[in-house]
Amino acid sequence: MSTFARIHWVRVLIGGFLAEVAVFAVVIPVFLLFGRHAVPYAALSASLVTCFLFALWVGRRIDSRLVLHGTLVGVVATLLYVGLTLGRPEPPAYLEDRNRGCPVRLTRV
Repeated sequence: MSTFARIHWVRVLIGGFLAEVAVFAVVIPVFLLFGRHAVPYAALSASLVTCFLFALWVGRRIDSRLVLHGTLVGVVATLLYVGLTLGRPEPPAYLEDRNRGCPVRLTRV
């Protein structure tokens, strides 16, 4: 059996899709409760946590290549996000330097 066939693609695709749906399930109530300024921070945290949780879900019934399957879940969720946002640039809050609390200066060359 080839390496390509050993990857559980259906579970990976479902896990990535559900991770992205779960991000929306977290971000929409945050927007309604705290306003739009809290959304970028909630989206970052929700993306990390949901991808991790659904990678664990995908890996539950897999005997080998757990890291590969978890990575593929994250890749699927990322591709869905890029497709939903049509590849637009990230909001400035995503680029904020957490250590100093100052925004990163972006200049065009």
